[in-house]
Amino acid sequence: MFLTPLASVACVPARVSVRAGLEQMQGLGFSAVPVVDGDGTYLGTLTEGDLLRFVRSGRDLDDLLVLDVPLRTDNRPASVLDGIDSVIERAADQNFVPVIDSRGVLMGIVTRRTLIQHLWSRSKTAATTPVDGPKGA
Repeated sequence: MFLTPLASVACVPARVSVRAGLEQMQGLGFSAVPVVDGDGTYLGTLTEGDLLRFVRSGRDLDDLLVLDVPLRTDNRPASVLDGIDSVIERAADQNFVPVIDSRGVLMGIVTRRTLIQHLWSRSKTAATTPVDGPKGA
């Protein structure tokens, strides 16, 4: 219900050039994307800010890999075994929560937007549901 499956998630491979990673992010239009290695292990989240700092450092964008870009944002993943409370707690500080399996492989993400929409919908339903008062007045 909450999980956007990996097949629908834009990721940047860790072993592409920084230029290729930058171009991929620009094409996707996202300000942050998960970085994965060849077997799908979640390595962190690459942000526009990370790339901007890297570009400003004057380092070569073609000879270095996305793996070489220092990541300042710590998008803490949740395990597929974690409860929703853990995911909500992380989403308070992150635009999305990466969800990994027991091997650290990215299974998908839960976006803050999805959680907010679900909670908003639940609160509206609760507000319109009649509460039974005392009987026999």
